[in-house]
Amino acid sequence: MQGPEVEIYCRSVTAPIWDTPIDSFDFGNKKLVVFLFSVSELSPNLESCLNLLDDIERKKAERFFRSIDCNRYTLSRAILKLLAGKYLKKSPVEIEVVEGDNKKPIIKGCSDFHFNISHAGNNSMIVFNDEEIGVDIEELNPSFNYIEIMGGVFSEAEKEAVLNANVPVNLFYNLWTRKEALLKATAKGIDEDFRLFTCLDGQHALNGDLIGTELNWMIETFAIPNNIVCSLAFRRSIVISPQFLRINNRFLDTILHSNI
Repeated sequence: MQGPEVEIYCRSVTAPIWDTPIDSFDFGNKKLVVFLFSVSELSPNLESCLNLLDDIERKKAERFFRSIDCNRYTLSRAILKLLAGKYLKKSPVEIEVVEGDNKKPIIKGCSDFHFNISHAGNNSMIVFNDEEIGVDIEELNPSFNYIEIMGGVFSEAEKEAVLNANVPVNLFYNLWTRKEALLKATAKGIDEDFRLFTCLDGQHALNGDLIGTELNWMIETFAIPNNIVCSLAFRRSIVISPQFLRINNRFLDTILHSNI
């Protein structure tokens, strides 16, 4: 049986402004918010962040071979708990991250509060929303051999567009992050259906079974500092203007030592 037809609308937008005063951010607003941070910049707070992880999370952190991966996981998980705690008026140690559909991480007992995380090199991004949300960031590598993998993950229209683009590798990353963000938002995961829908600029109709949803979606792509491509996927139900906030050491230190 043919599944429901849904629409996805993809567009590239201008790079966001990251100088919003994070110290005055209102955690009572659960609409789409994007938090960006540098792993190396926040490393002075690693020990304090490690104390927020539970035993299972600490053991997972220890299994990473590279220190950058261990530090990135530790900071990301701790900052997730700190920020979610501020939103939900709980202590960060009360925030329990569990597996939802298709192993998508969710916060236990909070069905109306959603988050997603992505990493690229020294950068990590955490997004929160009151509806399903997906994010993917990738470090743009001009020498990456994208042609080898396009056949299995891109539609014919996408492959043709990439090969004819002024800067093919840039369009490749735009399309790749869009697909990743959408499938992370819907908890579908990457599978053989990846190439069966297109994420070129514009509006596209597709079988909702391919992405595991009956909802319509908006995907926005933009650049962030340090040569990173980012795509956000969120429900196309109402007009949303994401907020963009950069986490610095002063802000992290404040929420580490503040009350709920």
